[in-house]
Amino acid sequence: MEKLETPFLAYRDTLSNDTPFFFFHLDLEDKEQRKLLDSYFVSICEGKDSNSTVELAKDRLIRTFKTKVNDQDWLMGATAELYLHLFMNVLNFNQEFLYTNLEEKSIKKGFDGVYKENDNTLWFLESKSGADTTQNISHLSKVKEAYKDLLNKFSGKKDNEKEPNDPWWNAFNHAKASGSSQDIKDLLKDLSDKYVKEIYPDIKDYNIIPCGTVFIVSEKEPDDFNDVRIIKNQIEEYFKDKDYKNLIVICSTQKSYNSFLDYLGVPYEK
Repeated sequence: MEKLETPFLAYRDTLSNDTPFFFFHLDLEDKEQRKLLDSYFVSICEGKDSNSTVELAKDRLIRTFKTKVNDQDWLMGATAELYLHLFMNVLNFNQEFLYTNLEEKSIKKGFDGVYKENDNTLWFLESKSGADTTQNISHLSKVKEAYKDLLNKFSGKKDNEKEPNDPWWNAFNHAKASGSSQDIKDLLKDLSDKYVKEIYPDIKDYNIIPCGTVFIVSEKEPDDFNDVRIIKNQIEEYFKDKDYKNLIVICSTQKSYNSFLDYLGVPYEK
């Protein structure tokens, strides 16, 4: 298992078939890690072409977080996604979307992330998170949820009898807003057109990144959830018979989401 040279704790290993497995932990109480997030924050939230300052980008996001400050599940989900986007940028993946939603003051809908490697390989990321106080919580359980959600998006499966949103249309509009290349926009538009006609792509033909984050909201220390080799072995076993073209799995343990609220400057009851 390789320890990555980053300001935060991060490891890289491989599952079977050379599938990359990553584990990381951020601590925004650390000055260097806050500076790292500063350097990517505007491009993550508003795109690489934005000329906003970090403080202005924060101000835009604060408005949303203030309305959700008592919603633990939402805060965990939004914080986990932001941390994953930072991690993917550190790994030199190109972000083909904006963190924020285009239509309203909220976090984006559809796929949690669409990324491109330098060789133009396209990846679709899904993030699931939960608190350590949840019964039977584990990184594996969250990764399983993320994979299931990816399957549902690719297959057009309804969730709770609700008509599913077209994830490809959302991805197409985010690609336009983030300045993606024409070939990526054409691909996503074509997949959206087919989705409307109920022609769904096979996940076997696509590259996916299911992610699982556990937040420590109890008195436990993060190390209680950080036996990385056990987590890796569990995930390797789970994906032995699953469908995908290429796979990357990312797991993370975070001490709390409060440090991100502090970073933004969002007031909350301590």
